[in-house]
Amino acid sequence: MKRDTLQQMVAAYDVGDLMTERILVVDDEPLNCEVVAGLLEDDYVVLQAESAEAALEIVGTTPLDLIITDQRMPGSRASSCSSASAARTPTSPASC
Repeated sequence: MKRDTLQQMVAAYDVGDLMTERILVVDDEPLNCEVVAGLLEDDYVVLQAESAEAALEIVGTTPLDLIITDQRMPGSRASSCSSASAARTPTSPASC
């Protein structure tokens, strides 16, 4: 994702004052996390989690701008991360 695209989304949702420039990448395949993080790390602080449980810990303690998650992870649903994030910061836009 290019910085321009994220900035367009920020402008569309009028959430510029909430930007932390932190992105969470969640995937049970470590290589997938590494590839996505590698694409983003020049412009953003990228956090990685290899399970929904690990992601929920991060969501519970760290302000995030975006969560990129695998939709099919063993023993969990990706929407639980989005739901937890939305509950923590109800004014932020969320997408599943």
